[in-house]
Amino acid sequence: MERHSDAHKFCSTLEMFVFLQQPENQAQLRHAYVHDVGVTPWEAPKDDAFIPAADAWYVVGHDQRGSMGHTLAPFSSHERASSSQKFMVAR
Repeated sequence: MERHSDAHKFCSTLEMFVFLQQPENQAQLRHAYVHDVGVTPWEAPKDDAFIPAADAWYVVGHDQRGSMGHTLAPFSSHERASSSQKFMVAR
């Protein structure tokens, strides 16, 4: 993945999706990536575990807290997402 100094970084997946849904922001981003929490620690995600946000499976209702409260937990596969403690998996 190519790194850019002007990359937007967000405290949570929810914050990223709110930003992406605002019409004035949609043209600002070409790609959106999230950490695959199935392969990197939740508490300190590593930047070599990025996956495209559109390809991720998201777990809601889990007991892990993000930096801004509860958030969506992104996984690279449905199997990893389903094996986590969750209430609902969505894509």
